[in-house]
Amino acid sequence: MGIARILRSMLRGELLVFLGAGASVGENAAPSGTELSARIRDELTQQEASECTGLPDIASRVEAKIGRHELISLLTDYFASASATTEFHRNLALLPVKTIVTTNYDLFMEHALDEAGVPYQRLCAPTDLMHISSDRTSVLKLHGSLDVDDQLSPLIITTCDFYKYSVSGRSVSNDLLRAWLISKTCLFIGFALRDPDFLQLFFYTQSLLDQMHVKEDRMFAVQLHPHPLDVKTWSDLGIHVIDQSSDDFMEELINAFLNQFYVKQSEDVVIFRQQCTVSRVPRDLLGKTSEEFGHHHRFIALPTIFKRDLPAFPPGTWVNVTCGPRTESAIVVYDSRISGGIGIPRQLRTALGIQDGVPLDSTLELRVEPDTALDSLEIPPYAYLGHPDREAVDEYYSTMPDGAGPMFIQMRRHEFERMGLRQYDNVEISYGGTTLLVRTSFKKDDSLNAIFLPRDVRESLGLSGQFMNPGTRTGAVVVRKIWKAE
Repeated sequence: MGIARILRSMLRGELLVFLGAGASVGENAAPSGTELSARIRDELTQQEASECTGLPDIASRVEAKIGRHELISLLTDYFASASATTEFHRNLALLPVKTIVTTNYDLFMEHALDEAGVPYQRLCAPTDLMHISSDRTSVLKLHGSLDVDDQLSPLIITTCDFYKYSVSGRSVSNDLLRAWLISKTCLFIGFALRDPDFLQLFFYTQSLLDQMHVKEDRMFAVQLHPHPLDVKTWSDLGIHVIDQSSDDFMEELINAFLNQFYVKQSEDVVIFRQQCTVSRVPRDLLGKTSEEFGHHHRFIALPTIFKRDLPAFPPGTWVNVTCGPRTESAIVVYDSRISGGIGIPRQLRTALGIQDGVPLDSTLELRVEPDTALDSLEIPPYAYLGHPDREAVDEYYSTMPDGAGPMFIQMRRHEFERMGLRQYDNVEISYGGTTLLVRTSFKKDDSLNAIFLPRDVRESLGLSGQFMNPGTRTGAVVVRKIWKAE
């Protein structure tokens, strides 16, 4: 029940993730609360440290002894030895979680979002809360951040800090948190069930939900091997405890999320589910790969985590796409601002019967296209003859009289490369029992690779059609390499 409910909330944009200290621990990670207490305790004599029962008490004594500025410097030095981020944070950054609240001082979440190319806004200082965008992931740091001026946004670490925080409540951030809690499912990760931070957040959250008369179970906590009596206590209070480590839970959530999109048959074969849809992508966001499939492109949007889960499909990979009885070629494209996707040119959309914004009417198979050499290539009957613009053709064909002006069968660059073709190579074109020799051609900037067909060749082969019109062809046109131009 836990994973399913959390997944539904995440897909609806209604998941609020709370990160505690346990989410930042591990090899080369941030020190835990216990480790941090032990480290700063070294600044005190045994007598000075007596009767201190936790990090806030110890931090208070250290602050009194060496001053606030030196205390913050110590904390900064301790966290500097940690890695930039953790695998847990990297995985969380790849999921569509739009709202994250943390009591941690470290920058693991910010660095993970930077690595993933996910736009985010860090909410820490009061001025941060004045300009909040719904288009970016929000990271609310309740206890401050090590890289923010302590005068601008004080770290909450000493006993006095916590009391001041509980009294003032940082009213602006609490108002924001209250607004999020109205409609979101709460997931606590990295908190011990007896952790003061957890208790404070839980009972604050619970009181708000009670005030709003929200009785639906919407609170979950991930903790490894909790005591059965603690589980019962929190269950009675309306919080569901998930007995897993943070990393194991994250892997399970990722797998459940990806299963909404596709089933991985093998490392290089993926079956996409029917709820996938094709959408328009601005050309400038696709980068260099956009030139491979024309002006009127769309793509099947994929989550950023697709890159991590399917390493055999890096950007620029050509894949065979099968939808129903038809198979065509497409290219994998990525951009941090759009996450990524499978580029679907107009020819392919028409061939596969794919419509913009409409869920697929059958599953769609992606298979990595082999890069073995080709001696011949079949151009399928639903391919197109095109009229190139004069500036799109090279000097040889641009000198032809208008009456004999060429139409072309466009081939993708990777098809030319696999056949080892160069400009003006002779190739054999076969269609309807007729075979003729023609020459390949390239656009001057090498972005258009095509077999150009003058009128007499088209008439001999019985080929006709208009630009981006499928024509009346019923069989494949076979292109076969003969010899290279000298």
